[in-house]
Amino acid sequence: MPAEVAMPELGTEILLKMDCAPLSTSEGFSREIVLTRANSVYTYQRGEKETTRYEFWKLEVTGPGSFAIVGEYIEGTPNLKTLEFTGAIDGDELRGEGKRGPRNCTVSS
Repeated sequence: MPAEVAMPELGTEILLKMDCAPLSTSEGFSREIVLTRANSVYTYQRGEKETTRYEFWKLEVTGPGSFAIVGEYIEGTPNLKTLEFTGAIDGDELRGEGKRGPRNCTVSS
């Protein structure tokens, strides 16, 4: 019987830096996001879904050395857009990549 692999312990908050590439005529940008743990899931929310400045992230540890983030946001236009990242966990460091709407982005702690 294989030994059980311990899941990483990331604490009660995770500070992530998101760096997004330029898109068309829009410049790239960086933003810091603080996710808070509740019941082994980390979340971040800014604003309310019915407004023009809303963002929601959910991070889950998907394995001993991996994570996934899914979410949605509204910025500028009333259309709801998705975000999705996957990545690796090394100790208390997270590094991943994915999309925030149409932009290619990276996240790191």
